Amino acid sequence: MIKAVIFDLGGTLYKDKEPSEDTLRSQWKEMKERGYEVEWGEYMEALEDMQRELKETHGGSVEQHQPEVPGRILLDLLGFGEEVSEEELRELGENFYRRYGREQELREGAHEVIEYCKEKERILGCISNGNKVSTHTRLKKDGLKKEFDIILYSTGVGAQKSELKPFKIFLERTNLAGRECMMVGNRKDEDMHAKKFGMKTVLITGEEEKSEGREKLEPDMEFKDLNEFKEALEKDKILEKPNFF
Repeated sequence: MIKAVIFDLGGTLYKDKEPSEDTLRSQWKEMKERGYEVEWGEYMEALEDMQRELKETHGGSVEQHQPEVPGRILLDLLGFGEEVSEEELRELGENFYRRYGREQELREGAHEVIEYCKEKERILGCISNGNKVSTHTRLKKDGLKKEFDIILYSTGVGAQKSELKPFKIFLERTNLAGRECMMVGNRKDEDMHAKKFGMKTVLITGEEEKSEGREKLEPDMEFKDLNEFKEALEKDKILEKPNFF
């Protein structure tokens, strides 16, 4: 029987979207208020270069989610690198993730599937490749933070899901066996690695899957969206099955 259901955030419970222009303009204005004089066009060009460099140097690692890392690259590109403290970099980064988190949209059916699992008295977990600010901002905004029993994010545990440590920590904290847990995500190269601990895996598709070139594992079940997943939970009694499926 499945005793715990773990959800990924970006692309699974939430739509996987890029920061809006409003968020980027707000970040740019904050930089100008802090004394970093840069034109909007120059800022946008540097932002594109920063994203490429971030992927090349930190892609697939915990460092890419540290709030201060993208800002350090961006300000170096703009010529301000020597003028900014680590504390200010962290503040800028955390403020960006708050803005970005507040504009994130839940995928249809997210509340309903979580409520169903809670009604069935299952342990609810969240494991996200991200940081504390981005994770908690999204969950608080939509009233979901209180629904989860365990919330883990890569900067907090020091590893991505593909490195397996987050799954290990979840099992240690719940004192459950892997076969008693189900991981729900949208990436074969990250979320489906829960299979290596014996967890049952569910892939939610419907959005283009990102991949960092890591090993991809096939899911035990696949659904086009959260509504279809919830229908299967209700109809097929997946959580109650002794052998899952």
